[in-house]
Amino acid sequence: MNISLNNKTVTLRDNLFWDIPKDKIDPLKNAPLIVERVLTRGDKNEFADVVNFYGENFFINIAMKLKTLDRKTVNFLSAVFRIKKESFTCYNNR
Repeated sequence: MNISLNNKTVTLRDNLFWDIPKDKIDPLKNAPLIVERVLTRGDKNEFADVVNFYGENFFINIAMKLKTLDRKTVNFLSAVFRIKKESFTCYNNR
């Protein structure tokens, strides 16, 4: 599945969005969903591609607001982006 925004395109596996019609996914409106699915079900290439697609700051801001990330994912993001785990909404809601 290809998602395009501002002359940028990212290709993600269709099975990441098995429950949503592909033509209904808006890259801005559904950014939290896209980021969450890639973080929880994507591979390292999809992760890198989505960070590049959205830009690191936008990606981090979305990820920090997600309420459903597991501890392993929060630890990964904390290490990769050098962000305190306590900055993540999901970390504080446990």
